[in-house]
Amino acid sequence: MSFFAEAETFVFWDMNECKIPNDLVIESLYKNIKSALANEGYHGNVSIRGYGRKNHIGDEFLPEGFTFIHERLKGNRRDFRIWEDSFLSVPHFIPCNVMLIVHDDALAHLENSKGINILVAQNVINQSLVQKLAAASVWLWKSLSRGGSPNCLNESACTMISSKTKISLPAPSPNKPIMISDSIPNELILEILLRLPAKSVARFHCVSKLWASIFDRPYFKELFLTRSLARPQLLFSLEENGVWSYFSLPQHQMSLVVAAEFHMKFPPENIHLKFPPYNSLPIYSHRSRQFSCGYASGLIYLYAMWIEEEKYSGVPVIFNPNTGRYATLPSLARYRQCYSFLGFDPIDKEYKVLFMAYPSGPDANKVLTYGNGKLRWRTIQCSIKHEIVSEGICINGVLYYLGDREDWVHDETSQNYMIVCFDVRYEKFKFIFVELLCDELINYKGKLGVIYYDDYTDDAIELRLWVLEDLEKEEWTKHAYTLRYDRFFRRNASVVGVTAAGEIVLSMGDYTSEEPFYVYYFNPERNTIQRVEIQGFGEYHKAFRNHVYTFVDHIEDLNCINDAKLLQSRIYVPCGGEGGEREDE
Repeated sequence: MSFFAEAETFVFWDMNECKIPNDLVIESLYKNIKSALANEGYHGNVSIRGYGRKNHIGDEFLPEGFTFIHERLKGNRRDFRIWEDSFLSVPHFIPCNVMLIVHDDALAHLENSKGINILVAQNVINQSLVQKLAAASVWLWKSLSRGGSPNCLNESACTMISSKTKISLPAPSPNKPIMISDSIPNELILEILLRLPAKSVARFHCVSKLWASIFDRPYFKELFLTRSLARPQLLFSLEENGVWSYFSLPQHQMSLVVAAEFHMKFPPENIHLKFPPYNSLPIYSHRSRQFSCGYASGLIYLYAMWIEEEKYSGVPVIFNPNTGRYATLPSLARYRQCYSFLGFDPIDKEYKVLFMAYPSGPDANKVLTYGNGKLRWRTIQCSIKHEIVSEGICINGVLYYLGDREDWVHDETSQNYMIVCFDVRYEKFKFIFVELLCDELINYKGKLGVIYYDDYTDDAIELRLWVLEDLEKEEWTKHAYTLRYDRFFRRNASVVGVTAAGEIVLSMGDYTSEEPFYVYYFNPERNTIQRVEIQGFGEYHKAFRNHVYTFVDHIEDLNCINDAKLLQSRIYVPCGGEGGEREDE
């Protein structure tokens, strides 16, 4: 058993044969199967493929790790499909466990292979077939579906799998062409796939079932994230006439001149947009009081995009700048200015959009959770009326932005400026009052950093950096620096973040084809500045001046950016009905 205890378990479930009990749902079944396996000593990841008709699942929310295959095949053809999936896709993952929740005819097609531990569940156990397969454990379906224990154990099978014999792949079928990958070690295949960018992972899902199963494995996603964290990127977002272009490059640079990699333009050309008389742009300009831009855990949020289906206002949109997938959120009519932010909860791995109402308007503050099924705006209470005076930044599950309550406080002795802290998971507000509004909010090594620009000279910037060490106690550490370089630096550069090595990153805020575009790395310990020229923007932008957003520590997280489930490249979520709702129910 120890040989397979930590190995991954692949479950192949014929939902036509072993039906869902009336008092259970998919999510509870998934948990029960995992619990039953854990009780038998199988602690590796569990993934389930269910084969059946759509009426078997209805509108149920499918948990991560469960894949539903809409299967129209019947009888032997469906049995062969399950056999093909189970015994042609798992050899690259051996040692592994394969659980078969099928009927007798399906088991008759199967043969055991070294390195694969067979587990079986049936409505009625066929002892001769499970012995032929040397199944280690056999459940009655009604027992397994409720997390029960096996009804019989095959002792000889347990003895066989515990001996660490040499693992070999099953012999290829004479009717199946030999693939080049058959001669490549599994470790090398995994290493090659881990070096792919996220947009290639999204494309290569359709290469084969084997590759799709590799990319969807939690083990692969965690390795991919570890690699991405070790090589963070700078992400650039450039606006031209309401269209945003996205570029990236490795954050750590040794060269003085580098070319940024182009990813996409948004909105894509296949979107049917509308242009009202007072707005000739597909997305609000960054100068508009209606515009909002946010970034959290690899995703971009923009408000708002104009589409034909929405008659009254633009819709919020969220998308992955690396893979190009996107989705719109339900429209929400707002009074005067629009303030909205994107946050991410790293514990529950949920994205949320926070809409703050104009303080003197009739609207209520709203929040929407994205990626948990039905999209619905919910009313949220904030105890202090305030005007938003900055864009937001999300750090470790807390969304920060600057607020001013001067117009709503009559006590002249009270402080009016504050840093608003919104806990994304618990949806609670906290306020840190400050004497002066800072100029920038940044992520300083996982903590909130605030930047004050004290003075500008001909070739230098005097700045102070405050780091919030403890949110509850409101404890700060304070630093002061003099950054000196050239005329571009003094006139256009602003702090956009800090690298893991402690270098303060400054970026120009506008791009023009007539002047070079620079990013600066300031090392406080050495008191040195490295200037890096970024090239490649001009191939995609011809306008005289383009506004630029620069994001530090951009990573590709396949755990959080689950494109296949979250971003379906759909262009419209209606305000009511099946897709989502504008207001609370």
